[in-house]
Amino acid sequence: MTKNRIETAMEMLKRGLDIELVSEVTKLSKEEIKKLLDRINGQNK
Repeated sequence: MTKNRIETAMEMLKRGLDIELVSEVTKLSKEEIKKLLDRINGQNK
C-alpha cells in the first residue's frame, strides 16, 4: 500500500463513501479498506 492511496481511502471513508467505491478508486483491497475504517471508527470514540 502506498501512503497516498491510504490517505485518499481514509478521506473517502471519513466522507461516508462506500467501501466498494473506495476500493475501485484506490485499488486497495476491501480487507485493507475495512481495516482503515476500523481505525477511523476507533479514533471517533
